[in-house]
Amino acid sequence: MGLLLFPTLLAGAQVNSKSLSAGADLIGRGKYIAQQVAMCVECHTPRDDDGRLLANRISEGRTCSR
Repeated sequence: MGLLLFPTLLAGAQVNSKSLSAGADLIGRGKYIAQQVAMCVECHTPRDDDGRLLANRISEGRTCSR
C-alpha cells in the first residue's frame, strides 16, 4: 500500500512546485514590465539630492515638485 501512495505524493509535490514557479514567473514578469518597459520607477521612486533613484525605496512614491 505504501508503494502505491508514494507516486501520488510525488505527483502532488510536482504540481505544487510548478504552481510556485509559475507564481515566481508572474512576479518576475511584473517587475520587468514595471521597471524596464513602463519605467514606473522613474516617477514613483524618491531620488537623492543628485537626482539618482534611491534603490532601497523603489516604487514607494515620490513628491512631485512643480
